[in-house]
Amino acid sequence: MKILVTGSNGFLGRHVVAALCRRGHSVRALDRQAADVQSLGWIGLGVEQICADLCDGTGLAQALEGVDAVIHLAAQLRGESQAVITNTVEGTRRLVAAMRGSPVRRLVLASSLSVYDWSRIEGELNEDSLLESDIGARDAYAIAKFGQEQIVRELLSDRAWSVTILRPGALWGLGLDYPSIIGQKIGPLHMVFGPHRPLPMTHVENCADAFATVVNHGKASGEIFNVIDNTALEAWDYLGDCLKRSGRGGFRVPVPYGLAACFVSAAHPLARLVLRDRVPSILVPRRFAARFKPLRFSGRKMAELLGWAPLLGYEECLNRTHGPLTIVRAETAGQGIA
Repeated sequence: MKILVTGSNGFLGRHVVAALCRRGHSVRALDRQAADVQSLGWIGLGVEQICADLCDGTGLAQALEGVDAVIHLAAQLRGESQAVITNTVEGTRRLVAAMRGSPVRRLVLASSLSVYDWSRIEGELNEDSLLESDIGARDAYAIAKFGQEQIVRELLSDRAWSVTILRPGALWGLGLDYPSIIGQKIGPLHMVFGPHRPLPMTHVENCADAFATVVNHGKASGEIFNVIDNTALEAWDYLGDCLKRSGRGGFRVPVPYGLAACFVSAAHPLARLVLRDRVPSILVPRRFAARFKPLRFSGRKMAELLGWAPLLGYEECLNRTHGPLTIVRAETAGQGIA
């Protein structure tokens, strides 16, 4: 297949492109700016790069020529909140409009677990869990992902289209080893809210393999999948491994989730009064819940329906992120990690 990948230069995109090439697909990589193939790890893969801006639609017709499928990863992650929302959602709207004007009807969207209503979910979060009922109370990223899904979900029931939505957990890997769902760092202290809560994380290479799996899998069409590697990985354990492997140092501080959530609920009105529109996400109750609420997470659907399993085990993911664990001299072993 010939596959167009938007957001190809990003943290996930560069790995998705490589995973597709390893499976024998031809890839057209779309981003606002071309990048050096060596820095992206694409040497010898024959990737075709094309520059286009999804927000104004320029170059999309050309980008779709001769393509069999589109993997849509592009999303603005930084900047003013309104720009993050507008550019991400409008880019998706223009991409879908361009696809309607072309023969291409196979689309895979990168969404996020952030679209779920964490405040109302109890027990297990899975693909049947409630979606956010008050999206305006969430951060710009969640609002943008929710908006992308609204556009694409309209196509799920259209038999002329073949659409799959993937909702990855928190991405981690080389260059990103401390996702925001771990906790809150204050100086040398790493506050772990709900230290024994499972972490819904997916290593970037495993996540990329999931996208490469669904793009031409017949049973993936019309489906929504959560992408989670290790549903038993706990926050306390991962942070300990992260601090040990990275040499970052500091001390883990366990904080019961219920206690922290009560504090956030009590502090939020005062924070709004004093800080107005600049209230940190960690002091907004719905946002706090969406990062730290202790739930169980299911990745069974991809395994049961598609036979997919993470490409790399946890230890190998740690090695690829931090390098192999080395033996530390006895007199310094354990320092800086509690």
